[in-house]
Amino acid sequence: AWSDTPTTVKISIEDAWDYSVISEADVSVARPCDTALTISVRYEGCVHRLALTNLRSPLDDAKVNVRKKRLVVTLAKRETLLASDKAWPDLFCSAASFPASDLSAPLAD
Repeated sequence: AWSDTPTTVKISIEDAWDYSVISEADVSVARPCDTALTISVRYEGCVHRLALTNLRSPLDDAKVNVRKKRLVVTLAKRETLLASDKAWPDLFCSAASFPASDLSAPLAD
C-alpha cells in the first residue's frame, strides 16, 4: 500500500515475516539516483532486496522504519519540485510522461 502527501510518499510493505526479529541495523537504503532506491533487509540469514526505479519525481531522502507488522518506507519529495509534480497519482513515471522522440527517423548527414 502507499499514500501521497504534498511533501512525502509512504510505502507500507506487509507480508508473512516476523518483523519483531528485524532491527534497524538489518535494513539499509541505497539511492543510485534521485528517482530510484533499493531497500535491503536481512531476514532469516538472507538479504532480501526491493528495487524501486523510475519513481514519479526526484527525492531528497528515503528512510525505512520497522514496525510491528510491516516496513514503512518514507520518501521525501524534492523541495524544489513544481506544484504539478508534488502530487503523485502513480509511484512510477510512465513513458507517456516524457516527450516523445522519433527514434526511427534517419540521422541527418
